[in-house]
Amino acid sequence: GALEIAPYALKYGLTSDHRRTTPYMLVEEVALAAQRLRDAGESVDLSWLQTTIDLTDGADVPDMVRARLHKVTGLTLRDAGMNAEALVQFQRAMQLDRNAGVRKEIERLERALKPKPEAAPRKTTKPRTRKPATRPAAKRGRPPKAAKTAG
Repeated sequence: GALEIAPYALKYGLTSDHRRTTPYMLVEEVALAAQRLRDAGESVDLSWLQTTIDLTDGADVPDMVRARLHKVTGLTLRDAGMNAEALVQFQRAMQLDRNAGVRKEIERLERALKPKPEAAPRKTTKPRTRKPATRPAAKRGRPPKAAKTAG
C-alpha cells in the first residue's frame, strides 16, 4: 500500500507530520518493517527494498537511516544467495555509517567470494638421507683439564 502511493507523495512532497520529509519517512518505515519481518523469521520482499532505494536515491535522507535500509537489503540478498549483490549493499551501508554493524558481514562475504587458490600438485621426492658421520660425536659437557707437567 505505502509503496504504491510513495511515488505520488515524493513527487508532490506530501508529509504526514512536519518533522520528517517524505523520503526520510519512507526509507525509515520500510527499513524498520523489513527488519521486524526478518526478526520474526518471515521472508522479506526484495522488490520493496529495491523500489525504496530507487525512489529515494537522490533524496535528502540521514545517512544512518539510509545505511539501515542498505543493511537490511544486504541481509535479504545474502539470505537469497546473492552474495555479490549483498556485498555491494553492505559496503554502501558501511560507507554511509561506519557503525551500521556490517563489518563482519563484509568480511564473511569477501572471504566467500574470493576465488580459492588451486592446490599445486605435490612433487614426488625421495626421502631425505642422513649424512654419514665422519667422526664420532663429541662428548657433552666441559672438556677435562689438561694434566700439568712437572718442571
